[in-house]
Amino acid sequence: MLISLVVFPNKAFAGELNVLGGKLTWSDRMYVSDTCSRYDFEYENETGVELLQLGFELNDPFGRNLTSWSEIGIKPNKSGTWNRQICSSAFTNGTGPYIIKLIVKDYASTQRQATKEIFFLPLPGASPAPTVTVTARPAPAPTVTITASPLPAPTVTVTATPAPTIDPFFRNESIRLQEELSNIRTEFNNLKSKLKKICRAKPKPKNC
Repeated sequence: MLISLVVFPNKAFAGELNVLGGKLTWSDRMYVSDTCSRYDFEYENETGVELLQLGFELNDPFGRNLTSWSEIGIKPNKSGTWNRQICSSAFTNGTGPYIIKLIVKDYASTQRQATKEIFFLPLPGASPAPTVTVTARPAPAPTVTITASPLPAPTVTVTATPAPTIDPFFRNESIRLQEELSNIRTEFNNLKSKLKKICRAKPKPKNC
């Protein structure tokens, strides 16, 4: 029996977190994004009871969040996939390590969690991300040339400095932040709807 378990594993994952049957798994082929990319995190409720909440967080070693998600009211044996977007600016620690946390909460308001290190792969042929330094400075003054001559008025030549172009990095950041704000609003509205549904249950759950 032990040999068959080793030789024929059910599924190959780079990592797995399991809290009393609440499971989170992810692929071993996740790459650091150079723009914005989608990543799959698979979950499953094998606790045998309905869970109030099942979710995860992905942070860098300093606690800065790359992405997070949770679902409320997960039935026994339910499974699914959370497809999350992570943009290049969130990869503050290169390919890793990052800390992934699984959070499981039951209807008795008992919360348990587990953490694990996770690494990403570099994009094939990609060079390290450049360090961007922004220095505030005044715009250069226009060049003025005055030619002295016996004519009634001097000759003045003014060279205008062309307007600066917008750095593509900041344009991408603006687009990413707008999309993140939209995702947060959607998640917040979903959470309010799910909480309202839970609090209509009889008997009413604690803290409703």
